[in-house]
Amino acid sequence: MTDSSSTSQSRPVLFKVVVTGSECTGKTTLVQALAARFETAFSTEGARNYLDEVQRPLSFADVEPIAHRQVSLEGEALKQAGNLAILDTDLVSTMIYSRHYYGGCKTWITEMAVSRMANLYLVCDIDVPWTEDGLQRNQGEPGQRLQLHQTFISELDRIHAPYEILSGSADTRLERATTIIKAHL
Repeated sequence: MTDSSSTSQSRPVLFKVVVTGSECTGKTTLVQALAARFETAFSTEGARNYLDEVQRPLSFADVEPIAHRQVSLEGEALKQAGNLAILDTDLVSTMIYSRHYYGGCKTWITEMAVSRMANLYLVCDIDVPWTEDGLQRNQGEPGQRLQLHQTFISELDRIHAPYEILSGSADTRLERATTIIKAHL
């Protein structure tokens, strides 16, 4: 007979934090800084990773490969993490961008996004200057940035995901994110 208390203590409870938000808001920089600060594993962004590989504008046909890539990258980070994993976006972002750019999203991605929901979402605000970033579709117009930011907030509210909005400089965001994460651990 196996003692379930000793089995459950073999691996600490994993707390997943997703850094998310619209384009060019400092997500990747924050993910890397948080992973270094907490000395933990992190995932890179599936869409960015995929785009860097294919080097062409994306289409709706690319959404599923991006989703599969995102799941794979997250899986690797989760295997390496102790009690905390920092993720550079997740399937919620894939779903939002698919709807934003192509008017819809595959059902399995939407369902999996909700079933794999993180413990905490840190939403990077749009209060930082837009920086051109390769083959992105949005061009940084203020109205476009605001609309997408509001879409992230609305979707996180709709799926009842816990989130905090991070504003200010990179250092301010890092300090606030650190405080928020420490309060959850």
